[in-house]
Amino acid sequence: MDGPVPWVVSARGTEALRGQARALADRVTADPEVTPAEVGWSLLRSRTLFDHRAVVIGQDRQELVAGLEALAAGEPHPALVHPAQATGTTDTNGQTVFLFSGQGSQRPGMGAGLYHRFPVFTEAFDEVCAHLDPHLQHPLKKVAFSTDPEHAALLNHTTYAQTALFALHIALARLLHSMGIHPDAVIGHSIGEIAAAHIAGVFDLPDACRLVAARATLMGHLPTGGTMATIAATPDELAHDLAAHHGQVSIAALNTPGNTVISGPIDLVTDISATWKAKGRKTRTLTVSHAFHSPQMDPILQPFQEAISELTYHPPTIPLISNLTGQP
Repeated sequence: MDGPVPWVVSARGTEALRGQARALADRVTADPEVTPAEVGWSLLRSRTLFDHRAVVIGQDRQELVAGLEALAAGEPHPALVHPAQATGTTDTNGQTVFLFSGQGSQRPGMGAGLYHRFPVFTEAFDEVCAHLDPHLQHPLKKVAFSTDPEHAALLNHTTYAQTALFALHIALARLLHSMGIHPDAVIGHSIGEIAAAHIAGVFDLPDACRLVAARATLMGHLPTGGTMATIAATPDELAHDLAAHHGQVSIAALNTPGNTVISGPIDLVTDISATWKAKGRKTRTLTVSHAFHSPQMDPILQPFQEAISELTYHPPTIPLISNLTGQP
């Protein structure tokens, strides 16, 4: 196994859920040839949407079976994720929110496994690629799914990082929709905010892709020389360092109240990061091609506005949460 595997179990009631767990544990124990990953995929493909649910997450067969046995006995276990510790139902009053990520979350081959396993994901990914490929030098799917070092490096360039993440976001949302999982609200950061807007009904897919293509290619044509970094510090703590560089370095995002993303020229961002690392704070340079959400983006503002001026905007059908205010 390359990492943790989830086994999803659901049933109509508590006792039925425990019975499902016991039956699955017995079946897996009796068939040592089937791999944990194969069991996991089978459960995901065949799962029903009953209110009584649990997930067992483990690194190996022994840990997964132990979690199932704990579920069957109505006992807690470190491998068991259950809304009511195997004694009750899920919280049907809760809401589901989809959060779509920005650049830095891309990786070579992302979504390839889902593309080959789920026709719904395949169809959605191909549909987005059909809209975006005319704007790109290389076919998007080839860049996103390739393990070739040249294409893997290309995925980190903003033109392909943005477009590939958007295609992944939309395909994932369609796949979840096909499984009966629908968001009550959506929010996104950076390129993810466009995916959120599309899922909320603000843009149809062709217009959303036009927006993504314009944003990605305009940013991609900007000169390089910028970078971004996360620092385990608050904006107030960073204020002095940012002021010392007279607006050249900006706060690009606030991951948590104590984790801030800064953006700007490579030398300045590197100096600030080194200063805080020397203070014992955790820092990390992001895998990006430009200094996004900083003044280095200013040259594209006017052409970007012109490129999207003819898009059709619709009122959202579900709340689209602003990542600046936290409000719809």
